[in-house]
Amino acid sequence: MGQAQRVVITGSTRGIGLGMAKEFLRLGHRVVVSGRSQEAVDKAVASLADYASQVVGIRCNVSQGPDLQALWDSAVAELSGVDLWINNAGISHPRQRAGDMQEKDIRAVQETNLLGMMLGTQIAAKGMQAQGGGTIYNMEGFGSNGMAIPGMSLYGASKFALTYFNKALAAELAQGPVKICYLSPGI
Repeated sequence: MGQAQRVVITGSTRGIGLGMAKEFLRLGHRVVVSGRSQEAVDKAVASLADYASQVVGIRCNVSQGPDLQALWDSAVAELSGVDLWINNAGISHPRQRAGDMQEKDIRAVQETNLLGMMLGTQIAAKGMQAQGGGTIYNMEGFGSNGMAIPGMSLYGASKFALTYFNKALAAELAQGPVKICYLSPGI
């Protein structure tokens, strides 16, 4: 199997993130799961009880830089470093046409999906450069390829912007010890 990896997954208390956590744990890696609420984190960790010695749960709101820095610092303290950082946290919203969009939804989607991914990438890249390397995976999604559906403009715009960010950052870091990768699992 090779050496066990030390993995951090944002937004991993349910859905794709929790599924990735389970698979990494099954393969023998050490994993930090995270989510917005301590209750969600505790529930996710309890669901992974078969891997109790390999999993750590840390609360983190990815739209808050200090939370992301605390996630990095706690993961390094618990795992003695981070090999893989997966920016998976993301939210959607009820479908809304442009004239009906709610400011709270505009802010929430962009702060989580775009700002959270950018801040998480910045913190992980800086930490990985200091430790000598690592790999960051950013999850894209619907809209990242330019596809548009009425009512999905908020979510799609956040993912389309993220595609540019990922490509630019991959080019910037191409010759260094930190690798930027991106995945688009679809909607």
